[in-house]
Amino acid sequence: MAAYTSEGGHFRFILIYFIILCQVCVNSVDHDTLSVTIHSQSVKQQDFIVVKNPPTLLTQNYVLNIVYKCNFDSIVGVQLYASSDFKHNVRIFEKLWRCRTGGHSARTKSVKVVLPDNVGYRTDYKIRNSINVHNVNLRAWLLASSKVLENRHLAYAMAQAKVRFYFKVPPPYSRPFKSHEDCPQWSTEYIQKYQKIAIEQCQWEPVVVDLLSFPVAFTKGSTGVSRKLPQYTDKVLLEERKQQIRNPKYTISMWIYLLEYCAQPLCTLVQRKTQYDNKYITPLVLINSKGHIHLQVVQTNLQAYSFLSSFLLPLRQWFRLVYSQSGNRWTLWLNYGENFETSLYASHLFPKGVYMDDFEGLVHLGGSSAMVGFKGYMAQTTFYRKAVKTPQQIPIPNRNHPMFSVGLSTYYDKCERFLNQTKYRINIYEMLRDEYQKQRSCSADLIDFVQAQNIHSKLTTSKLPECKLWSGRVPRRFYHLCVQLRQQVMNGTSHWDTEQYQEVGEAIYDVATNYLKDGLIQVPTMVPLLKQASCLGYHKASYMLSVLFNNGAGVKADPGKALLYLLLSSQGDYKLTLMALGTKHYHGLDGFHQDYDYAYNYFKIVADKTIRDREEHSASGVYTEHVRLTETAQLESQKGEYGDHFLWLKYQAKQGVGEAQSNLARMLFWGQSGVNRDMEAAVQYYQISAEAEDASAIAVYDYGVILMRGQGVEKNVSKALENLNKSAEMGHPAAYSALGWYASNFENDIEKAVGYYEKADKLGDRDAAYNLGHIHLVGKYPGKPMDQKLAFDYFHKAARLGHIDGGVTLSYYYNQGVENYVERNSRFASIWAKHIAEQHSADVGALLRKGVNSYLDQSWSETYVYYLMAAETGLEVAQFNIAYLCEENHDGLTTSYIEKECVWKYYNLSTLADVPHPHAQIKMGDYYWYGCNKHRDVNAAVEMYVKAARANDPHGLFNLAYLVEEDVQIPETAWNTLGIPPDVYNSTEKSVILTELYQRCRDHNNEESYVPCSLALLRLQLMDLWTKYGVLMKFSSAVGVAIVTYMTLSTIRVQISQHRVVDSV
Repeated sequence: MAAYTSEGGHFRFILIYFIILCQVCVNSVDHDTLSVTIHSQSVKQQDFIVVKNPPTLLTQNYVLNIVYKCNFDSIVGVQLYASSDFKHNVRIFEKLWRCRTGGHSARTKSVKVVLPDNVGYRTDYKIRNSINVHNVNLRAWLLASSKVLENRHLAYAMAQAKVRFYFKVPPPYSRPFKSHEDCPQWSTEYIQKYQKIAIEQCQWEPVVVDLLSFPVAFTKGSTGVSRKLPQYTDKVLLEERKQQIRNPKYTISMWIYLLEYCAQPLCTLVQRKTQYDNKYITPLVLINSKGHIHLQVVQTNLQAYSFLSSFLLPLRQWFRLVYSQSGNRWTLWLNYGENFETSLYASHLFPKGVYMDDFEGLVHLGGSSAMVGFKGYMAQTTFYRKAVKTPQQIPIPNRNHPMFSVGLSTYYDKCERFLNQTKYRINIYEMLRDEYQKQRSCSADLIDFVQAQNIHSKLTTSKLPECKLWSGRVPRRFYHLCVQLRQQVMNGTSHWDTEQYQEVGEAIYDVATNYLKDGLIQVPTMVPLLKQASCLGYHKASYMLSVLFNNGAGVKADPGKALLYLLLSSQGDYKLTLMALGTKHYHGLDGFHQDYDYAYNYFKIVADKTIRDREEHSASGVYTEHVRLTETAQLESQKGEYGDHFLWLKYQAKQGVGEAQSNLARMLFWGQSGVNRDMEAAVQYYQISAEAEDASAIAVYDYGVILMRGQGVEKNVSKALENLNKSAEMGHPAAYSALGWYASNFENDIEKAVGYYEKADKLGDRDAAYNLGHIHLVGKYPGKPMDQKLAFDYFHKAARLGHIDGGVTLSYYYNQGVENYVERNSRFASIWAKHIAEQHSADVGALLRKGVNSYLDQSWSETYVYYLMAAETGLEVAQFNIAYLCEENHDGLTTSYIEKECVWKYYNLSTLADVPHPHAQIKMGDYYWYGCNKHRDVNAAVEMYVKAARANDPHGLFNLAYLVEEDVQIPETAWNTLGIPPDVYNSTEKSVILTELYQRCRDHNNEESYVPCSLALLRLQLMDLWTKYGVLMKFSSAVGVAIVTYMTLSTIRVQISQHRVVDSV
């Protein structure tokens, strides 16, 4: 065997080897695992093998160019190994050939890689299962012929020259179909065509999950948006997921607008926790009180480990946070600034492997029951499973995305300038005040100034009031602001924080709303004042702005501004705002994405606050009453202390009528029927009612609860128990519950408490059901372990009976689910939270009362605005009332000042309520039937009339009968819904079904329906008689007419004869 012995020969060989090796490196720059091994002996003997064109993605029939050289007879081998989900390291391709000695130059051979059909092609009628493969590696080697024959399976390991690298094969659905050369039967060919159509696209799998898309507001509370990552159905992905549980690869991209750093040690941006027992799981992305990111994972040893970022998050601007994890390496990117070109980066290794099962638990954005959220906004948030991405690989949403188009940063920048000017004015006023206190002068002018501050009416002259001490003319748009600031300074305010600014904002809001008394024409004057109040942190003003812009009430409609001010006002925890946001997401209104998780986030905040409000029972609170403007009797009962309803009850109470005394007590205690709360007066009536000889069990119970709580009276436990025991003896269920509550909380006797609760529960008491649920939840029921399923049943029972805490608890469990019992259902969760918010929120009650009072005072502009504000929250009675107001068009306000159509819109929205009013359904049926606003839909009209009829409204029956007479085909399901027998609606005689409908309408207990339905039935009967006995009735009519004519002529002739006799005389 020849060998290079001269120095020049060795040099030439080394040069050739170096060139080939460089070529390999250049061709394989993208392959991390490429390796070339040449034994030291082979270097001396000049044996080598190189793959010149290794692919990134190996496809069927790919041609490899193999460069090799051998110094003695050898075998050259090219082998392909791959793993699947079921087998590992299987040879799927092999090509062997001889390398004979001779010559000093390297040789090149082209090798076509022919993959097995189930690896290279898609599934079809002949290839039954296309296999997904991974860890595909190519091995090219050079080994002496004698050694190959003896140890073929060890050829690669024993080779004197070898090369190996890894690459990918297209997944099954990305491969081509194979063109088979056989001639199948026609049926097989048909199946082939069908399968090509059926499997042309692979089934969608949730590898990329949008956790958030529309902007959402978080208010540093214990609620947020919860998501369950959907599971895969593809077997390949399921197997890959199992392999990645202890070697996870994922990326989370978050868009965040941070208003302030965490007020507590840690707040949630994104957290994952187990669904049922609140254990943290990988990953947690949190923010601390200094603005650093806190990252936490669970390692494979099930121990938590965390890191803290070195950089701070920016405030009051949108930024993107991208967190990725590959195995135990985490990486964090921050993009912010103009066009998000400023970037910060951090990366590190967790000391051990990370455990992450993405099928486990829930993802919480914002707060959860385990940790509060941050204060700010969050938008496009995407979870990339199975992928580690950099910011460059994740597109930035375009500028039309709501998070950008809404203009949050512009608003906060303007407000910051406004607040700086405000602080400057405060400093000046404080300096002038201090100077005045030193000089003790200008007292008369000062008194005049202070008196002037109490006047909030509109300026009637162009000259502003001045004082030598308080010199300086104020721009007209800031006049009311300066008045309030001066008054605050004069009252001695020295420390200005959020509360003081909000007080000024509230005063400016009151000034703005006073303009409504002059009509909607004053809205353009109100808007600047409302914007100032908004900047000062009084977010009732922000909400009013949102409503005005959304409806075009006195201003040009602007959906962008409506969204902006709605998001802003949420930061004030204003309940109406949160309810409006929840409603828009619940129904998908005004461009909002329909999303029950979003809706639950907002409704749950209000529901939680409702519980606290009822516990506090403030003197200024108002009971939520759903009064319809179409109901005269209801309106009469809302006139407060000077209304006939209240005065009559007061008179009856003085006469000793126990029911009147109890009703007065409740009205004064809760603030019902337009009456302001008066706890002391309420207690007096409670006491009189309870101590009467004929006192009812309810009256005795109410007085006992008042004494137990000490509301409006000094707490007296012994006397309270006396009344509660007396009420219980009279059989009042709630009294048993109250005694059980006392036994549990003060006597620490759970067994005694359970006895009371179960007795009350059998009598249908909601408090008892709730308390039993709580006892089973915490495992305190005597002799029984904790039972979450039974607890859920009791909570559900209590909620259905109207228990507020039960409804809130039920909404929480529907949002989380109950293990092996109740599936997570975000729609039910939002429904229950929404129900509690609508029925019991004091803020809702106060706004509805303003609307009723304005209506009674015939202040139409105020009535419109207040009911618009209430209607935006999704409250059915408010939507009904504003639709009615728009229909009545008082003073032409609807046509002149409301840009958006509001009759059809709000009647339609009111029909979406859980319990809509039949009148609204009738209205919508009419709109669909007559095609108002180009919405004619006969089927929808039928549906509305049927719903109204099912709600026991005779008008619905009457209108259905009208449709039948118009030959409209009513579906059988509608008749079955109304309980109409099949032999009636299937009759060939139309009169049969009409008679049934008109009789039901006539026999209804509604007096207004009796006459029209009776007349319609009479008309139907007469027409039926006419049809059946037409000839006879015509003959009878002719005879009757003839008789009447004859008698008339005879009478005339007699009268003429009498006149002639008189004339002759």
